[in-house]
Amino acid sequence: KAYSDSLTTKKSYNIEHRLLMPDGQIKYVNEQCSTEFSTSGEALKSIGTVQDISDTKVMELELKQHRQHLEKLVEEQYRKID
Repeated sequence: KAYSDSLTTKKSYNIEHRLLMPDGQIKYVNEQCSTEFSTSGEALKSIGTVQDISDTKVMELELKQHRQHLEKLVEEQYRKID
């Protein structure tokens, strides 16, 4: 959808999304693409990349869970003080 929308709007895109692999594993990727158009507006060529960012996403999730746990501990300590 991002690619077809970029052809309609004639704008490049940079998105993150998930891919379901054949083995059931989920990969997170960053995809970016730009398209070169003729003067009449016809798409001539598209150039893009897809980068696996799964490790980064897993670390972000772990950090978020750790932060939430720490916030809960702090709340519990404040309740004990009151």
